[in-house]
Amino acid sequence: MLKNLEHRLTSEGDLVIHSSASRSQLQNKKEALARLAKELKKALHVPKKRMKTRVPKAAKEARLKEKAHRAKIKKMRGKKFDD
Repeated sequence: MLKNLEHRLTSEGDLVIHSSASRSQLQNKKEALARLAKELKKALHVPKKRMKTRVPKAAKEARLKEKAHRAKIKKMRGKKFDD
């Protein structure tokens, strides 16, 4: 958890959150506590591991077929030389 909050901690290891959005001290305290809860929730979140997937065989074949088709089109653009 501390690793996720590392950029927000002081050199002593304290998490400092302040708010001065409103003129009311009570409102600012509520907002600061809400932000603290949000930061802690974000720090505790463990991302889901990515499952490795493979490209389907049909997709590979379609890509290669299209690639061959493009190559054929480009080859026909060139000059023909009879050796």
